[in-house]
Amino acid sequence: MELKNPATGIKHYYEIKGEGNPPVVLLHGWTGNVSRWGRVPSLLSAKNRVIAYELRGHSLSDKGNDMDYSLDAHVKDLEGFLDALGIERAVIGGHSMGGMVSLMFALKRPERVEKLVLAATAAGLASDEKVVNRLMFGVRMFSLMFNFTLWMKNRKKRKAPDLYPDAFDKKMKPSKAATIKSLIEMSQLDLRDRLNEIKVPALVIATETDETIPVHLSKQLADLLPDSRLIMIENASHQIPVEKSDEVAAAVRKFLDE
Repeated sequence: MELKNPATGIKHYYEIKGEGNPPVVLLHGWTGNVSRWGRVPSLLSAKNRVIAYELRGHSLSDKGNDMDYSLDAHVKDLEGFLDALGIERAVIGGHSMGGMVSLMFALKRPERVEKLVLAATAAGLASDEKVVNRLMFGVRMFSLMFNFTLWMKNRKKRKAPDLYPDAFDKKMKPSKAATIKSLIEMSQLDLRDRLNEIKVPALVIATETDETIPVHLSKQLADLLPDSRLIMIENASHQIPVEKSDEVAAAVRKFLDE
């Protein structure tokens, strides 16, 4: 489905499954789309209304090289999206970059967050020089030659072809500007000093074999959030929700039922 955001005018593609409260709103990560949550929405929909939407500049949502792709813009989009669906308060879940947006939203509008689900993410990447250097290398490479299809082939399709059916779909690729600007935004973000302000329960999901977000950053996130639980998933890559949907959904279900 498609929804025009009343706050920003951005058209978002989104999917809704199930009924029941509290609603669960899921945000994907960098260069992702709704499919990056795998079967998690379907598995959670037995008891909850689950909404997954695509960020501006990504997949089937509005794109454009002149758009604002700051993390603040994504936060505004999230609030407008909730308003458009008449949702006052929700469980907000974010994978990777989506987790960073979720944290920022919880800081800006805490009254609208029931709980947080944070998968393969961190409080920003500015604190890790190695990650920043790798991201900046990525920015330079994308600036010189933006070949998303080839990147998807090498990074995802080769790992689990059945898990990434849209890997070669050109309609699904993010805009070049969204890809580059989002990398820069994440590399400059550091929310560690503000995490103590987030009082809602949070579930942090991580794996020791995350090749994108170093696991120590996810563990640090869990340590700094006042009311958090850390779940470690074995034998997964950065795409934990896709590769381990059953385990992720089970952990989230237990968390929601607390």
